[in-house]
Amino acid sequence: MDELGDLTVQVLFAANIAKEQRGLQLAAMLRRAREKLVRRHPHVYAGVAAESSAEVVRNWDKLKRRSAWPPVQPRLSTA
Repeated sequence: MDELGDLTVQVLFAANIAKEQRGLQLAAMLRRAREKLVRRHPHVYAGVAAESSAEVVRNWDKLKRRSAWPPVQPRLSTA
């Protein structure tokens, strides 16, 4: 549980810096994070059925290909 508290402090610290430097608001950042989470994990949050973990990976790959942003790091299986 201590680690969760440490993570929360780090997130709030980064949010405060972003607010000071670029005027970003924590609520807006959390909203975007939630939207991204739902978009990337529809089998969990959006009622999309996945029959297997392999199907989840295939769906993930399709979502990433349609994404406007290229992946920053290679998938762990290809690294």
